[in-house]
Amino acid sequence: MHSSLLHKAQSKYFSKTKELIEGTAIILADFSENYTCIMQDAIQSIHWKKGQVTIHPFLAYVKDTANDRLKPIPMCVISDHLVHDTARFWAFQKVIVQDLIKEVQQIKCIKYFSDGSSAQYKNFKNFINLCHHEKDRGVKAEWYFFASCHGKGACDGIGGTIKHMATKVIFQ
Repeated sequence: MHSSLLHKAQSKYFSKTKELIEGTAIILADFSENYTCIMQDAIQSIHWKKGQVTIHPFLAYVKDTANDRLKPIPMCVISDHLVHDTARFWAFQKVIVQDLIKEVQQIKCIKYFSDGSSAQYKNFKNFINLCHHEKDRGVKAEWYFFASCHGKGACDGIGGTIKHMATKVIFQ
């Protein structure tokens, strides 16, 4: 049963991606695991008091009309607020949509794809946000859900890259 649902969600995503038209964006969204902040030359007691940050990667696809291809636009929000809930996602979404509209002015509709996590995306608060998306964000929106899983999507790759780059900079 789970395999069938996953297959249907992925099929919907691939069909929406293939039929993407100018003025529409697809946004993949998924919280990464929190990043534990480290210091290269920290004293021993810091080991027990490492801070964390929330990393929420997004991957937008828009139609590049110049060469008739999909243009990927990776984005990420990093926050010291550690709760992964609908309110936090709403705040992150606000920033991402504003930045996307600045980069691609002709966006009229956003099609979101995320996992079905009830704490973050698939709940009544987020559905209310979706109903008000056009009024709040200036563009229409639709939402599609994948089966909940970690470590398998493009957002997980973006989150992992951000964490790797942060650690690499610290140890240089």
